[in-house]
Amino acid sequence: MKTTLLFLLSLCAFNLMSQSISWSGFPTSGTTYTTGIMTATITKNSVTMSDGSGSATPKYYASNPGTPCYTAGSLALYTAFFNSYTAAANSHVTLSMNFTSGGTTNGTCGSVQFSIKDINSGESFADFLDVVEISAVDGNNMAIPAASIVASLPGSTAQTTSGSTRRIVGHNSTQETVGSFSSSPCNNTLITITPPAGVALKTITIKYRPGYGTSSANAYYSVGTHPAAQYISISNLTLTPTGVGCVTLPIEMTSFYGTCKDNVSELKWSTATELNNDYFLLEQSINGVDFEKVAQIDGAGTSTTEVNYYARVSADGGSYYRLKQVDFDGQTDQTDVIYVACTRPDVEVFPNPFENNVVVKLDKRATRKPLIKIRDLNGKEVFMLTVDEMNQTEVVLDLKSLNTGMYIVEISDAETFEIVSNTKISKL
Repeated sequence: MKTTLLFLLSLCAFNLMSQSISWSGFPTSGTTYTTGIMTATITKNSVTMSDGSGSATPKYYASNPGTPCYTAGSLALYTAFFNSYTAAANSHVTLSMNFTSGGTTNGTCGSVQFSIKDINSGESFADFLDVVEISAVDGNNMAIPAASIVASLPGSTAQTTSGSTRRIVGHNSTQETVGSFSSSPCNNTLITITPPAGVALKTITIKYRPGYGTSSANAYYSVGTHPAAQYISISNLTLTPTGVGCVTLPIEMTSFYGTCKDNVSELKWSTATELNNDYFLLEQSINGVDFEKVAQIDGAGTSTTEVNYYARVSADGGSYYRLKQVDFDGQTDQTDVIYVACTRPDVEVFPNPFENNVVVKLDKRATRKPLIKIRDLNGKEVFMLTVDEMNQTEVVLDLKSLNTGMYIVEISDAETFEIVSNTKISKL
């Protein structure tokens, strides 16, 4: 007898550990860079970009060269802001980060954190002032409030807000007019951006510019002796889940299921996106508690297209399986456990998507007393039904009261609580 059990993972359930997005692949003097689900784009106006020694920027620096004082493992923006341009208000370089690369929307529902090094000034000479403006948009295309863009400032740095934008000024005053204020070179400003709970982050925009002043007469470009160029560097991004949120996944898994025939189990799984995914470990268990490695399968590294995997193992080692995913940096996470046995019959859930009713078709050999539960993607139970009739093989569930969205149909044994299958469904 051949059986199939399908287990579709909730996108927010697979990995809740913090993840890092690196600038290491950014091309020197490039304008775009894609890694995982993020695409970064750099635009500029009325500026030239160089690292002061003739090497083009933007540029990735694995270590801090000391001069300039970049953060190790950062994207450097070395820019000639202060040399005889005529449109000070239009002079800037902007880094835009979009977290929907490949059409996916599995950005972070928690917080994003990074640092910006060397937002400073030289007011004693009235020669320059760094200003950084930070804004963000969530997955609902709503501006994230400035109050949710938190800057932990070092000494001699000031901040203010304008609408939904956080403005950081490189001296101990929010003024952008020429003056004598306090400034600290090579300082480090920590930025934390938190979208609303359960809402994905879509974009972050960092605009780096000189102090414009209130008029051309007191703008920094118009007085004093100016440096040839000025710079900041932006560290890797760390994405960390909140209590009710999800995080950018090392992989976005769309399915994990198994079939069994002639005492051989074939496990199959698919990913929609992968980020720094080194390999998978397939583990097998007799009791669902103690697992042993039975196969190792290379991952796709970083991918934004569907990738399909499979492994064949003897069923003698047990009917319980799980996947462990391992990043290139050694971080790991694992799926929930699925059950695959040759005595298991098919379970069908249809239509999908649905409007009001869902049909669950099962064979009584699947379990003595089926228990059907519906959960939302946060794990909250929104529906439950125990099937008591011995020969009932088809159950119609009235779900018209549920809100539009994604749900998980979990079928288990009401006496042993052994899970038979999980299926993701969508309500229109």
